[in-house]
Amino acid sequence: MNADWRMRRGMSEVRYGDVVLTEREVEVAKCVFGGLSCRETAERMLLSKRTIDSALARTLDKLGANGRFEAFQKLKELGIIP
Repeated sequence: MNADWRMRRGMSEVRYGDVVLTEREVEVAKCVFGGLSCRETAERMLLSKRTIDSALARTLDKLGANGRFEAFQKLKELGIIP
């Protein structure tokens, strides 16, 4: 998927240093790393759990994180989550 595809579907991107995340990826990360489960996040965002899992996996990949704890640390360093 490229940026043109995301833009046509209303998913804008946000740059944090060298990391580029979609608004959805940021919102999912804030929910999950704010204490909600993936299922609770899906219910809150009116999406499927699979969509949340995919967004979270893409976020970890873009951050170069090997797991959620490492992703959490990187998101804090970038100022995405408090």
